[in-house]
Amino acid sequence: MLDVSASKTAASAEPLPLVSSPAAEPAASIQLRRSRIMGVNRIELADFNDTMRERLSTYGLFGEIISWKLRMFAPTDASGPAILGKLLERYPVRRIETREDA
Repeated sequence: MLDVSASKTAASAEPLPLVSSPAAEPAASIQLRRSRIMGVNRIELADFNDTMRERLSTYGLFGEIISWKLRMFAPTDASGPAILGKLLERYPVRRIETREDA
């Protein structure tokens, strides 16, 4: 147990345990949204981190570098609903916003 009393200094405090559980990735940190890229509507996954990138590619999302930034998209063909199903199973929806809410 970590003791955070005032008598402890930062150097003498026990280190926080590293959490390797996938549950450490909060679903609220990513956003799924419709984006218009070069005249085409796409389903974009935003605010993901580098550790999630490989898993997202395994699910079927694909990445494109646009303006020197990697962006992840769900396919809009027949495989799209199954891929979005995997994504939403792993990262459940916590909130739905409209453009007016943002």
